[in-house]
Amino acid sequence: DFMQLKHWRHDVIDLSDHPDFVQQPHLSILANAVDFLNERLSLRAGGSSRSLEVGCGVQSVFRDKLGGSSRWEGIDVFARNERGVPTIATRIASVAGIPFPAGSFDFVLANQSIEHWHEYHVGITAALAEIRRVLSDDGLASDGVETHGG
Repeated sequence: DFMQLKHWRHDVIDLSDHPDFVQQPHLSILANAVDFLNERLSLRAGGSSRSLEVGCGVQSVFRDKLGGSSRWEGIDVFARNERGVPTIATRIASVAGIPFPAGSFDFVLANQSIEHWHEYHVGITAALAEIRRVLSDDGLASDGVETHGG
């Protein structure tokens, strides 16, 4: 029953309200927004958290901005991107079967993969249930608009 939206706290952020949001001209507005949110989410994840990034790809602002003694893990379905660049993932895996024990993470980020799950025949309910499984009891999950569960 935790899958119902009413059980998840969420906020929508208007980037125009944030004076510290600076658009990098070489990136699209979407890429800029994702980078900005990932920086904010890395602060929210905390300096001593155990974090998982689903669909981490070949670079991660989130990972790069985590501080302190944070433990970062990343999963991706590809070992290399379409240009042949190796992934930074610590494990090659799908959100359909996250290869970590239950309760392994305090924070799970999936904001650069959630829109692709259907391409790999992974339903949103099954994927979120798997994310919830690997979250600690009071862990947080984010899809980029600061959605939290627990």
